[in-house]
This record gives sequence, structure tokens and C-alpha cells, in this order.
Amino acid sequence: MAKSNSGFKNGLKKVGDVWHYKFKYKGIQYHGSTGMTRLDDARTYLEARKAEVRKCEVRSGDIPTFEALWERYRRDNTRATPVSVQCTANSIVPWVVPLIGKVKVSEIGPQHLGLLKRHYLSTTKCPSRPHTEGGFAKLLTDVRTVLNTVKRYPEFRGIEVIKVQIPKVQEKVITTLPLEQIEDFIAASNSFRPSTQHTLAIRIMLFMGLRISEIISMRWEWFSHDFKTYTPGKTKGREAERLPVFENLIPHIASWRGEAKSLCARMGFPMPPLVFFKVRDPGSPSRRMRHPSSLGSDFWSPQDPCFCTSRINRAARSLNLSGRWGPHKLRHTFATVLVQMGVSNKVVQGLLRHKSPITTERYIHVTAEMRTEAIRRFSLYPATAAKVPVMEEVQVSLAPGPITDAGEVPSPPPGETEEKLEGTDDG
Repeated sequence: MAKSNSGFKNGLKKVGDVWHYKFKYKGIQYHGSTGMTRLDDARTYLEARKAEVRKCEVRSGDIPTFEALWERYRRDNTRATPVSVQCTANSIVPWVVPLIGKVKVSEIGPQHLGLLKRHYLSTTKCPSRPHTEGGFAKLLTDVRTVLNTVKRYPEFRGIEVIKVQIPKVQEKVITTLPLEQIEDFIAASNSFRPSTQHTLAIRIMLFMGLRISEIISMRWEWFSHDFKTYTPGKTKGREAERLPVFENLIPHIASWRGEAKSLCARMGFPMPPLVFFKVRDPGSPSRRMRHPSSLGSDFWSPQDPCFCTSRINRAARSLNLSGRWGPHKLRHTFATVLVQMGVSNKVVQGLLRHKSPITTERYIHVTAEMRTEAIRRFSLYPATAAKVPVMEEVQVSLAPGPITDAGEVPSPPPGETEEKLEGTDDG
């Protein structure tokens, strides 16, 4: 009788009082409970289950094309994860469907993936930003996600698809803002069309590490009365933790509140609950917001998630900072500067409100100054090592008594040891 390493004999294994089955058909493993307590009944159930699987084997005419499988994937997942499906659609629809959309998923092979790679790397939407190997790896990840959905549908269980291997690519070096250039960066962001609102948003991202989604949803009621603490009520991880406000930020927050009150009074509408908002023209029809919500009125609406991006990019170019810049890089800068100043990673994790320290490690970037300081400290090793006393080997006897400075145990008076030993024997 054949017996596997997992304890199954001829596809059956008893768990408690019930028999469980496991078998593999055309590379796909099937397992579950028979619901039977007798071995003969479990064998009958197993044979019936195998016959059912063979009966449901997919015929060649039932194999879907990649485009049909993608449409089903999008239809079944849009309601549960709309943002993820939209991100996948941004790469699948323009780059994959036109090339291999009519190919059956069981026939997709390395030649089709090679065609995708050549087409993707040779074309680009923007001449100044050509496609890279990293972008193609992301595209292959989306292709693999769609192909693997054949295992989720019973009518497609017998279809074998290619195992898409994601190539390893060199990770991009994320540039952060040096500590000494923070004020220059803020001044540069406000040099073109000065705006108290935009400058305050950039300051909060730099000195509090808030996400852009948390910036556009900030409310005045979530601040304490003296603006010294802030408790975000709408965050990515549903955390409602009280955060300290940087002392130099308080005058800027109070200044923008006064300016916003004057603006609303001049326009003739009440003060919005949001800290950052844009004024609408009552005479023009309301444009459809990028992120519809119940907030807003005929006079104001929430800011868009990209309302600071152009200013941040312009400021980075003026300071000759490499790479593309956006609001989230200011959050990386916040974490890296804290570590440079000696703050522990645990405290940084709490300020960024990460559930895992692994996530926090991605935000902390080792700068050239940090490497230089580490080498400088290590170069002092011979000098510091000479000052460290070397521990000498100490001979410790079993006799009682205090240890002297020289590391020796003083010998007891004559006769004392013999008396104690005699007392021990009597005991």
C-alpha cells in the first residue's frame, strides 16, 4: 500500500474520526474531507470524486483567451479591490491585450512573453521617460496575476498555464532631502505663485511625515486647541494615534487658519471643516471631482491628491536633486532625517504609524553622510581600544570571602575552614 510523507495511504488519511482525501490530476492537487467515518465509504467517495474531476475536464473549445480571462478577472474583482484592479488595467489593457489578447491561455509561452518585452521596451508614452526593466517586471507580475486566476474557477481547473518568472531588477536608489536643504526646499516650492496653503502642506509632510491622503483629509477638529497635537481620524491603516506637532509648524498652521477664515468671509460661505480646500466659482458648473465624496459644496471642494506634486518637483529641480519627486518622498525624508538625528527605529515606526518594522526599514535610507560618520567612528578604533581595560583571567577558589581588587580571594584564618568543613559533615 502506497504511503506518502504526509500520512496519506492510497489518497486517504484519517483525521480524528473522519477520513480526508488528497490526489493529483494533471498537475492540480485536490484535497478535502470525505465526511465518512468508515474506510469503505471513504474509498467509494474518493472514486466518485476522481470521476467527477475527470468529467469536468476542460475541452479545447472551452479554453478562454487571455482577453476573456482578463475581462472575467476584472468583473469579479472590481467591487472588492477597485484600486488594485484599476492599476492592473493600466498595464494589461494598453500593452498585453493588443498583442496576446486573442491567444488561448494554455498556448501562451515564452515566445509571447518575449514579444511583450520587445514591444514594451521599444515604445513609450513619454519620450523623456522610456520604459525600463523594472516597469516590465511590474507588467509581468500583472500578467501572472491574471493567468493564475484559472485555478480559482472550477470550469478552468484542468488548464495548465505557463509559470511566469519575474526577472530580478536593480532597485532604484530613493533620493531624500538633506537636513540642511529643507528650508531651501520649502522656499523654492513657494517661489512660483506663492501660496500659504500649499507651503503649509509641504511643511506638514516634511515635519510630521503624513501621507498625501492624510493631508487632503485633515480636519481642524482633529487638532488640539493649541495645535500642539494632531489625531488623524482617517488614515491608511485605520490608526487613530495622537501625534505631536513640530513646534515651528504651529505659527504656520495658525496663520493659514486666519487666512482661510478671511477668505471664506470674503467669499460669503462658512469655514470648511477641512484644513486644505479649493474654492469653486459659483457661476461655473461644478466639475466632477477625481475622488467623489460627500464633502464639498457649491463654494469649495477637497483638494486633489496631486495638488502639491508640481511644486515639489519644481523645488527638487531648482536644488538639482536627482530623480522624480512627489509627496511620498517627503515622508521618506522625514524618516531618514529622524534616524540621522539619533532617533531609534522603534520611535520612527510609531511616528509613521507602521504596523511592521519591516515597512519602516524601507523608509530609512542610509545617506553618504551616515556612511562617512560610521567609517570615521571605526577609524578611531585603535585609539579607543587602547583605553579599554583588558580583563585578566581570575583564579577563583571555592573558599568563601570577598574578592579583592587584585582578583584574589583572601585565605581564611587558620582553623576556620576546618571548623566549617566539620560542621558541614555533622549536618
